[in-house]
Amino acid sequence: AKMLEEVTRQANALERAFRYMGYGDGDITPDRIAKYFYEELSLPVVRLTKGEKRGAVDSETLDKIRHLHPQVQLYLEWKKLVSAQEKFLLPIVEANLEWLRFGIKQTSTRTGRLSTTPNMQNWPVKIRSIIIAPEGMEVWARDYNQIEPRIAAFGAQDPAMMAAYRLPSRNADGSLNLDADPYIRLGLDMGFDRHKVLTKDPTTRRVVKSVFLGWMYGAGGFKMQETCAKEGVHLSIAECGQFKRALEEARPQFVQWRVKLVEQARQTGVARTEAGRWRKVPEIWSTDPGRRAAAEREAVNEYCQGGSQDIIKRAMPKTHALVKQAGGTQNNQIHDELM
Repeated sequence: AKMLEEVTRQANALERAFRYMGYGDGDITPDRIAKYFYEELSLPVVRLTKGEKRGAVDSETLDKIRHLHPQVQLYLEWKKLVSAQEKFLLPIVEANLEWLRFGIKQTSTRTGRLSTTPNMQNWPVKIRSIIIAPEGMEVWARDYNQIEPRIAAFGAQDPAMMAAYRLPSRNADGSLNLDADPYIRLGLDMGFDRHKVLTKDPTTRRVVKSVFLGWMYGAGGFKMQETCAKEGVHLSIAECGQFKRALEEARPQFVQWRVKLVEQARQTGVARTEAGRWRKVPEIWSTDPGRRAAAEREAVNEYCQGGSQDIIKRAMPKTHALVKQAGGTQNNQIHDELM
């Protein structure tokens, strides 16, 4: 109830700011928002609605243009809080629940990720704090560090990234071991400013990281621009192309690895993880370039994201046994995180 009160207060403050900056007193509805953003503010239409009348206003679509106007940013932050109110907090408070019981589904996602009912995977981190441990105990959560890039580095057998991942993250004196950070070496190899890379300048680091992750899954210029925008980095299509070329020159093993995965999927019609689990990707043979490109990304995604699930599913029973010995219980899993 306290969390609901705080979230409601924050949502009301953002709504007042949103209206004050130009929206006015009208109801905040999808049609009105579309008219406000695309007609009154003349923002670019990234995707049309199903009826192809106006631009879509779902969060994923608006996220691509949030850097173009502060009102989009305000609206998305407000929408996130309203979603927390309506989807997560209100049902619990109104039902006067003291316990939330989660069921884990093993076959509901294409990449093999486990999912939960209720779907705790999409709970904002702040909302998770409503889960309180019994007296004398505490909630303990741990996840794998950079699990998908690690899997990609192993698959590509990239010597630079594998060497970095083998090193301890901290030196003997407790300081961070810069040699163990693969994004530092990658940033230097891609030609970024040495001082900014070594001092972990936030903007430079986000560019290196988001460009690598976007490229790893086969993103073209526009898709990479979208990936970077989600990390708070706003690049032009030309800049994305420039960084993509720099990355491919710095990491030729990754280029060969991606080509190999896509070619294997093209020959067999399936995408596989390192452990051998597979799923069909029939669109890999599509004559439509868009569908074919999506299937190629799925082939790489299955290896990395599917591989991470192979690992976490093997870790769960082992972790559970250890936690049980200590008098605790493993009560949930979110992607590569155990609680």
